[in-house]
Amino acid sequence: MNMTYLFVAQDLQAVANRCDRVLFLYRGTIVEELERNCLSDAKNEYAKALLASVIPFNRH
Repeated sequence: MNMTYLFVAQDLQAVANRCDRVLFLYRGTIVEELERNCLSDAKNEYAKALLASVIPFNRH
């Protein structure tokens, strides 16, 4: 059974542990979409800044 849940959070560690895909929204627009094991591959500056601001954050 395939299911989709929308999990909105600011705790990136919780998101990375619970979600298969992570979408970054900035001003109502999806600016980055990544698999949870590829968060360190973010290209968007907002997503990269958000990821860099989380200490500690285990990206893999």
